Amino acid sequence: MNSTRVLFRVHSWLGLVSGAFMLVIVLSGVYLVFRAELDRYFNPELRFRPATQHPVSIDATLRAARAEFGGYHVGYLMFPSDAHAPYVAFLRETSADGEVVRHQVYIDAGTGAIVGHRLSYHFLSDWMVRIHEGLWLPDFWGEPLVAVLGIVLAISGLTGIWVYRKKVWDALRWRKSAERLGRLHSHLGVWSLLFAILLGVTGTVLNFDSLLVFLNRSPPIPLTGADWKLLDRIPSIDLLVAESHRAFPELEARYVYFPLSGPNNRSPDLVKVLGRAPGAHLLGASSYVTFALSAVPRVVGIYDARQSSWGRKLLFMTATLHYGDFWGDASKIPYFIGGLVLAFLAGSGLWIRLRPRRGAKVGR
Repeated sequence: MNSTRVLFRVHSWLGLVSGAFMLVIVLSGVYLVFRAELDRYFNPELRFRPATQHPVSIDATLRAARAEFGGYHVGYLMFPSDAHAPYVAFLRETSADGEVVRHQVYIDAGTGAIVGHRLSYHFLSDWMVRIHEGLWLPDFWGEPLVAVLGIVLAISGLTGIWVYRKKVWDALRWRKSAERLGRLHSHLGVWSLLFAILLGVTGTVLNFDSLLVFLNRSPPIPLTGADWKLLDRIPSIDLLVAESHRAFPELEARYVYFPLSGPNNRSPDLVKVLGRAPGAHLLGASSYVTFALSAVPRVVGIYDARQSSWGRKLLFMTATLHYGDFWGDASKIPYFIGGLVLAFLAGSGLWIRLRPRRGAKVGR
């Protein structure tokens, strides 16, 4: 049996075993490419507010959230992305059984009034996130499984490159065949192989920490966010953000991350102002200014992602390359189409493998 035949069997069996899971993950990913736009369409009262040229202060925003949700902890605050967008405060609540429950509070940027509150994973966009990142299974099982499926997708792409290496130019033209579904599967597969590898690799990297936790057989340490009392130690978050601009003038601030708020800030005593650096769209919001908790804002670190090593840059690029939001609609539309193609390949591959055989030679 030659190497092509062996790799074809690996390719087809991987598709058979993972096809149903992959179909669910890819279709949820197709939705997530335009998750912000779709969430704004479905929830305009939250996401699309009257335009304002003079937003309220960050301090007023946090006071409003603290007054109504003082029993929760604060994770991070997202600034409005445009004149119609609200502030979004991401809060954490620790339930009686120790589970960390996430909340999102929407605050009108023009008035400072709370206009909505949602429990994470209780609305469509976050349902899709949970399906895409963990198949709605418990985090300890779901996220590692998705990481493994990312590896499977990458291997499927690599084996497909070898199996169909002689059909690249053949995919440029269409020939009539009784096996129309099989031919369409192979044609589209040839042109989406590199895209499949890209999504498989970046998806695995994004969930890699959960895979390590699973292999070490230890549950993840919950990041509860910070008690609201920490704001009493920082008289003004507005001054802190202003100081971040003085320390890093090019920083396009997007978030304030409070202590113990997640991967962007695991420290119990630091506050970070995160954002983008000009000309670094692929790196996402990876640049930041770090402050020590004190009555007077004190910068203890400045990180410009543009100056990082290539290894770090590649890690920063995984999220933007996975979801395709680095150049706005210009990059989202190809990702949306590519996702639909991969969904078709997952579904058609399952059908081709499971339907009754009629004597056709495999791998033809």
